[in-house]
Amino acid sequence: AVNTICRGAGGLVGSNTDCLGAVRALSDVTPLQNKHVVIIGAGGAARAVAFGLVDAGARVTIVNRTPEKGEQLARDLNADFIGLHDLKHIDGDILVNTTAVGMTPDTDRMPVAEHLLREDLIVMDVIYNPLKTLLLRTAERRGCRTISGLSMFVYQGAAQFERWTGTEAPLETMEAAVRQALEAQARADVP
Repeated sequence: AVNTICRGAGGLVGSNTDCLGAVRALSDVTPLQNKHVVIIGAGGAARAVAFGLVDAGARVTIVNRTPEKGEQLARDLNADFIGLHDLKHIDGDILVNTTAVGMTPDTDRMPVAEHLLREDLIVMDVIYNPLKTLLLRTAERRGCRTISGLSMFVYQGAAQFERWTGTEAPLETMEAAVRQALEAQARADVP
């Protein structure tokens, strides 16, 4: 899934910065080498995140409601697969939601049952609107460490900025601007 196009020596070159953004957001919290990461979803974001995690030395399990799509992604990455309906426990170190479940306007849902969220689990949601999804709020309440999709969003945007401009991205400024815009939108959405 290409989200960044730059001019290269031979023409246009496409790349994906979601991979870099997710890995950097997770690496801020924990080393990834030899960690077991359970990824919910099998779309473009899941593929980018999973590829980055495998490349960083993590073991990945794909969990998806559509077996064919999830099994294919797992095969492509030499990862494990579990059907969403067969998920009885999460034996990984990290859970990453790459689905749209819980995103505005459907903020009252989460992709896994609450009882699956163990206290020692690190939970990341790639959703950044709302800033704190029901999954993240529930995970915090259960004692999990959480990572908002805002981190991945800012880091992937910074990677795009640096590729396009050749200069270091102003991370703090970018995060403040995104946070301010999302908070303003949330206030405007309240009736």
